[in-house]
Amino acid sequence: MRYYTGAEHLVIKVMADSYESDPDVFISKTEMYPTSSQNAQWYCEREGSETCVIHNGEFNVGDTLYIGVKCVKECSYKLRPWYAAVTNLAESDRTQMRFEAYST
Repeated sequence: MRYYTGAEHLVIKVMADSYESDPDVFISKTEMYPTSSQNAQWYCEREGSETCVIHNGEFNVGDTLYIGVKCVKECSYKLRPWYAAVTNLAESDRTQMRFEAYST
């Protein structure tokens, strides 16, 4: 899916390229260089690769989103955005998002 229709969620995935890489991602509507949870509206700070989901309704067409990636030590990563729809899983209260070969 290439165009935002208002129904999808925006998924930002930071994929570590090397074993000890630990990139964290910070996303802001106002701060040009977000590097912490204090200056970002959305952030993901787990060990290894990160998947941040910005739900529909939290951003609009024409919004500028600033994305910062921070590593505690030298690291290598790929940054990928996707629009994703939610799929309700049968017989469960869980949901799933699929984007290309990935899901969360």
